[in-house]
Amino acid sequence: MLKINSGEVILDPFWDPKISTHQYWNVHKEWAEGMTLKSNWCDVAYSYRAPGKDNVCFMMSRNYENQFIEEFDFLICSIGAPVGAKVLIQVDTDIGRREKISNVFGEIKQEIRVDIQEATYLESITIQVMSEECTPGYGYIQWIGLENYQNLQAHLKQFTYSVDDLDLYIMPEDYEPTYTMRYALIMSHQELEELRLIHNTDMKEKNKSVYDDYIKDYVDASPENYISEYVNFWTDRRFSRERDFHKALTQKMPTLAVAGSIKKDKSLLRKAVRYAISIALCTYWNDAFITQTRGSDWEHRGFVKSIVGYELGIVLDLAGEMFTDEGRELILRRLAEETLGGINFVTWKHNYIFHNNQLAWFSHGRMMAYAVLEQHYNHVRPYTDIAYQELVENIDNIIYEDGGYGEGPSYMNCIGRNAMFAFYVYARMRKLQLTEIIPEKLKKTGDFIEALSSTVGNQDAIPVCDGRPVFEVPTVMYMANLLPESYWMDILNKVLQRDTRIPEDFLSFYFYSKLERKKGTRRPFIHLEDMGMVASTRAINDEKVKILVFGNKGNADHAHEDKGSFVIEFCNETFAMDAGNADYASSVSYLVKLAKYHNLGVPIGDFKEEPGPERPNTCDVFVHGEGDEKSLSATVDLSHTWRNYFKQYDRSFYSDDPSQLIIEDSYALISGDGLDFGWNTMLPVYIHNQEVTIAGERGIVKIEVEEDVAISMEALPYFDGESLTRISFQKKGTQGKIILKCNFIVEKMER
Repeated sequence: MLKINSGEVILDPFWDPKISTHQYWNVHKEWAEGMTLKSNWCDVAYSYRAPGKDNVCFMMSRNYENQFIEEFDFLICSIGAPVGAKVLIQVDTDIGRREKISNVFGEIKQEIRVDIQEATYLESITIQVMSEECTPGYGYIQWIGLENYQNLQAHLKQFTYSVDDLDLYIMPEDYEPTYTMRYALIMSHQELEELRLIHNTDMKEKNKSVYDDYIKDYVDASPENYISEYVNFWTDRRFSRERDFHKALTQKMPTLAVAGSIKKDKSLLRKAVRYAISIALCTYWNDAFITQTRGSDWEHRGFVKSIVGYELGIVLDLAGEMFTDEGRELILRRLAEETLGGINFVTWKHNYIFHNNQLAWFSHGRMMAYAVLEQHYNHVRPYTDIAYQELVENIDNIIYEDGGYGEGPSYMNCIGRNAMFAFYVYARMRKLQLTEIIPEKLKKTGDFIEALSSTVGNQDAIPVCDGRPVFEVPTVMYMANLLPESYWMDILNKVLQRDTRIPEDFLSFYFYSKLERKKGTRRPFIHLEDMGMVASTRAINDEKVKILVFGNKGNADHAHEDKGSFVIEFCNETFAMDAGNADYASSVSYLVKLAKYHNLGVPIGDFKEEPGPERPNTCDVFVHGEGDEKSLSATVDLSHTWRNYFKQYDRSFYSDDPSQLIIEDSYALISGDGLDFGWNTMLPVYIHNQEVTIAGERGIVKIEVEEDVAISMEALPYFDGESLTRISFQKKGTQGKIILKCNFIVEKMER
């Protein structure tokens, strides 16, 4: 057993593959179709194709050979399950069976507590997942532990604080600040005065400050109540404890500090500093005990540490005069040891973070911590320069020569927001122009953004990979400032139409104050040759038709089973969608990676597991094509990435007019009985004979297929309790073709 505090121990540390005990568990595969159990980097994941007897979709058990448990009161299982499912935990002890059934699962994990008081020995545990939904499902188990209730309460009592306990660190309430920045890391004192003038003018016009809206949900909060052993990773609940879900210390203090500085409001500066000291008093700047367990070297890289480093840097600059010397020195030490010590460790240890988003992700907190510490300590500067050099190396590794980026639009935020902030602060410290220190590849990203840009009004981008359809405002503001002639500026125009307020982010407000808005022209065809993706945007009677066909380089991170998939937007709506991704704590986040959730063909057959291509693809899968204002042609060979199922799988797209598109899948199977061509949408779908109609508000798409193709529909679980419709075009036979003839019509259909 692993002791994690004086009141809790871990029986089964599933989160750490090096010490996981999953090999001692027996999976009862006879109970349901396609059960699997796999050790991942942070849990053991289970999956199934369909529920079996008594709606059991997954079952596993373990014998413990009379493990001594007399000192404990509860057994706890931290588990995630499909939406709508329930989980039954059965604990066999020397005094009989104790069991507990969970509440119905939403998208977040639960800690299921089984009362084991008066038991002396643990004999076995059985876990059953039950669901009435006849669809494939996924879940995960992080750990099983034991709790001594009284000892745990004594342990938690040490984190009880009041605002009076912070007096040593914060200037007294009668202190009158001068409202000047301590370091001026982001802008000059004169530029801050200019922002105050802009804000005051805006406040007069609207009869209130924009910051009243931004801080209304937490301006009256007491951050001291959230001091804990750990700091949550924003609202990410994958690893944190249920008892800590509500302890939201991050994403508050930068805005409070900006609002207090801009408005010259002492109470807001003081509240920002209370948040800062509350975080400084948390034991670890990590999100859960699994990052700090004795006997395990598992760590969650530098995510929380970078968030805290960035936020504390902002507060130390804008509200620095509100700290006592003791408060400032406390934070400086913790920035050095926790933020920089932690981030530098993972930078030294993990070479892979130079080849995906993560080093860029950590860069804003890393650079801000160095920037602050440089103001106090003489020997910091060389390490700041190393951080800059490593960030340049990271960007050069992950941005392709054509400006493409393999991890999709959401992880572009790590570059556009975090890395760009780090570059900006570094340029100011070294008194250099931003354009002088930016890697050249970063200046090429306009084509990538234009290719992925959405024609749908409330979306910025098509959410391929682990993507979401809206960029973060700082990303777009920073990149449009860097590349004002690129399509980043068009995305920014869209963002500012959606929200006309002064931006919440401090540096975004600064760029906003100097913004010269421009509008570009969307090109009809873009081919990113180094990324292997094509995008066509044409028009029918001024209504845009956008078709994106997705490919990618081999071994791209955050990849889905999506190579060769397509997205179609028409008349300001999405007719063929990419499901993207959302909350990683949700079991749905696994499902949306599957081929079935993309517009792809999958083999039909009696398979033990859900069929799919390799993920990530080990070699490049590139779409080749050409197009213009009128036509589009594209091809992609999917045979290698699907080589476990197909001898040959080719897909082609052809359109000589925006109103028509032909999609052809040609295949020869290694295993299976036929091909199931899937098309996913959230719009209404109607089937009549061999024709499918997808109905939008202003346009419709009609899809025709041959007589030997069977058409059906199924609902696939999606985020927030929604579902998407998968249209299935199935053809029997181990080789053949499925051809979809698509017609785009600008008219409103009566639904």
